[in-house]
Amino acid sequence: MTTINKGVVNLITIYDAKKQFDVPLGTMYYRIKVGTLTAYKINSKLYVNPADIGGWDTTMHGTAYREIPKLHAQGMSDGELSRHFAVSRQRIFTLRNKLGLKPNPRKPGLPKGTYLT
Repeated sequence: MTTINKGVVNLITIYDAKKQFDVPLGTMYYRIKVGTLTAYKINSKLYVNPADIGGWDTTMHGTAYREIPKLHAQGMSDGELSRHFAVSRQRIFTLRNKLGLKPNPRKPGLPKGTYLT
């Protein structure tokens, strides 16, 4: 494993972090981009602190994947689920299909031709 010392912090390459923590590279690059993971560029390689990754939920789909079946059983639609988890409806659609769940019917809205003033 490629490790270097920077003060008292042991840094590892993102490829080693992928192997050690089973976190996709895309996830690490995204978190580096949005600023939730600090990366250090040394000799054109990206290094991260393993302590920053240790507490991540490394399950395949995270919290939403575990909670969707319960909320779906309560009758929540894809739109309601997407607002609950603050993700897109497409993401809910993908996770729901991976779980083998059929879509819940949408709640009745206003009749056609009704305009709010």
